[in-house]
Amino acid sequence: MTLLRPILPTLLVSLTLYSATIAASIQDPADFLKARHDKIREAIGAGETILSADDRERLKTVLNEAINFIELSRRSLGSYWTPLTAPQRVEFVGVLSDIIKMNSIKNLSIYRTTTVTYEPSQVTGNIAAIVTHVFTDDGSDVVVRYQLLNEGNQWKIFDIIIDDVSTIENYQSLFNRTISKSSYAGLLKKLKTKRDLLRSEESGTGQNAAH
Repeated sequence: MTLLRPILPTLLVSLTLYSATIAASIQDPADFLKARHDKIREAIGAGETILSADDRERLKTVLNEAINFIELSRRSLGSYWTPLTAPQRVEFVGVLSDIIKMNSIKNLSIYRTTTVTYEPSQVTGNIAAIVTHVFTDDGSDVVVRYQLLNEGNQWKIFDIIIDDVSTIENYQSLFNRTISKSSYAGLLKKLKTKRDLLRSEESGTGQNAAH
């Protein structure tokens, strides 16, 4: 043990410096959201610009590349997530993410607002909570709170709460109600039907935009 004593202080200093370096390399989650918002505004364009089918696809990517769909799906299913096999989880995440992505470009007015302010990030471990204020053209202050998860030094959104209405809690309520009335298979069937309907609507929108 005596032989280790000269080594321990050096080791502790090295670990402290390493931890500090890792912490410094992680982007502030508020800066991450600001950069995302700027990319969205750029993709949308000025005013009430009519987006082409290609523009809509690019915007869909920008809107959703920052979302952790696995975490969102896991929390939304709650206890029903645990018994699912790996392939079932992949399938569920794929269906739900398809629905979210297609819905994400239906109402873009909130992203065209001129002013968004960000409160300081609240970080606990690898979870961050950020409150933003979106000031609309009519002067309303829409409070939007983001929950983010850091994995591999990268922040991603897993829940968005608008005026105290949580995306995950909404899904939890819907999914629990559907499963209790039928089954997980029944829920998945409903979600696939919804996805197919959105695809059909989106196809029609794309054709109209092309003309």
